[in-house]
Amino acid sequence: MKKTFAIIAGFALLLIIFLFTEKKQENLKEEILWKINPTKISLFPPKNGKEFEGNFINERIDFVRYANLLKDTALFSISSIDKETGRNIVFECGYHCKNLFTEVSVLKILSAVFSEESYRKNLNIDADSSSIIALYDNGRILKELLIGKESSDKARRFFETDGKIYSAHSYIFNRFKDYPQNFRERQIFSTVNSKMKNMEFVSENKTVKIQVAQITENSIEKNSYVRTSQKKIIIEPLLGDSLEASLKSLKIELYPDDKNGEGFSVANELTKSKENFKLKIILTNNIQVTLRIFPMTNIKDVKLRPIVRQLQDITESPAYIKEEDFKKIEEDFEKIFTAESYKKPNAKTEPTNTKPDPKK
Repeated sequence: MKKTFAIIAGFALLLIIFLFTEKKQENLKEEILWKINPTKISLFPPKNGKEFEGNFINERIDFVRYANLLKDTALFSISSIDKETGRNIVFECGYHCKNLFTEVSVLKILSAVFSEESYRKNLNIDADSSSIIALYDNGRILKELLIGKESSDKARRFFETDGKIYSAHSYIFNRFKDYPQNFRERQIFSTVNSKMKNMEFVSENKTVKIQVAQITENSIEKNSYVRTSQKKIIIEPLLGDSLEASLKSLKIELYPDDKNGEGFSVANELTKSKENFKLKIILTNNIQVTLRIFPMTNIKDVKLRPIVRQLQDITESPAYIKEEDFKKIEEDFEKIFTAESYKKPNAKTEPTNTKPDPKK
């Protein structure tokens, strides 16, 4: 009996040393704590109103995953409350969100111990002074994590959930230190896992619709473009490729809450009327992106276009694109609007020498 007690006590002591020692730990073994599938991750600042140690974002932030019909094509959003207007601001969240959902869905821990007050105090875990990360599935809370301090080597972060204290890699939690703007997807039409299938441009006096198909010629994959509005015609590949390149490179230049963004009050005012132009892109993964484009404005002597983007069920808050980028897209659509049907040139032949051979 004494021997058994000694063994248990020895293991407990090793666990405590392993968890709380201030010396750097090498080759810590990972264990999977859980496998869950949250649809929302929320960060809450400390309830006592003070800033949490470690420079965590000191406001509520929500990350939401929107499932798509095709595998690996989920969309993500990041939302928070704008301090100026008190309104919710929403934008698409880029690859940072995908990585975050992957990491917390299959959370790997490095150590664990039952929660006791002395441990909680030593690790700065407290219901009022800790930041909280909550994981939800369609409104139902799955897990709630009280965040504690980092280890001295900055490699691990401690947290409490379900009556135990765990440590996990710090880089997972360091994502909650970044500015919300850095999570946002600036590229308007992201084609990372897809290609453009349909393009549509609508202005006050014209509509241009284009279908895109992928073809293979001489073992080279390329696009074929067909204008389906007005008279249906095949478009010269160079015209279509130029438009596609312009659309792919289009990005958000300025957010209203950036340093020089003038705030959301101004942006909301600029986008409250009907848009001048509308761009609609359907991707091969069945995601539809609609961009409403409003009259040009000047912010800090820079010509910009206010825009509102919608991706499936996500309607974003206003932002700005460069006027010159928009004009290039408008010009490309205009060229296609007035284009004649493209006829594929005949196969090239070797030039014929018509001059007499001086040797003959």
